[in-house]
Amino acid sequence: MGREVSEFAVGDQVLGWSTERSSHPEYVVLVPATQLVRKPIVLEWETAGTLHVVGVTAYAAARAL
Repeated sequence: MGREVSEFAVGDQVLGWSTERSSHPEYVVLVPATQLVRKPIVLEWETAGTLHVVGVTAYAAARAL
């Protein structure tokens, strides 16, 4: 955890994206905090993991129109 990061603590469950890799890691290193959000506690990982894909698809569809 970088010194300048105050939004998250070691062990927090987060969702995010990276321009460096396309994967679903269990541990995150070297991803800017601005590309992460806390995983909602009420969502199981199977559901939470799809949120990025749904959002990107909606963005692409709206942009195409």
